[in-house]
Order: sequence, then C-alpha cells, then structure tokens
Amino acid sequence: MNNKVRQFLRLDLGTVVFGVVYFVVTNFIGYEQSVTNSTIVSVIFWVLMLFVLGFMGKFRED
Repeated sequence: MNNKVRQFLRLDLGTVVFGVVYFVVTNFIGYEQSVTNSTIVSVIFWVLMLFVLGFMGKFRED
C-alpha cells in the first residue's frame, strides 16, 4: 500500500477514535452532546491535524 494512503488512513482512524472519545466523555460528565456536534468537532480536528502534520513535514512521499 502506498505510504501516503497509510498516513491518511492513520489520520482517519485517529479522528474516529477522537470523535468517539469526545462523545463519550462529554456525555459522561453531564454535557448533553449530540452525534452531529461530535461529528462536526471530529471534522474540525481532522482538518487541523492535516494542516499541523503538513506543516511539520510528517507527510512524506516515499
């Protein structure tokens, strides 16, 4: 598999895990969180991580 595809899949997996943990933790502490709001937060997280990893040079083309 292409290295760049693996990096994007790893980023996607991290985003899904972040979204689920965010949803569970916010509901556990008593803040009523909907799935839609958790999805929006996850998309924002994905975009920010894409920019951060891109600027740090973590996406390599091998």
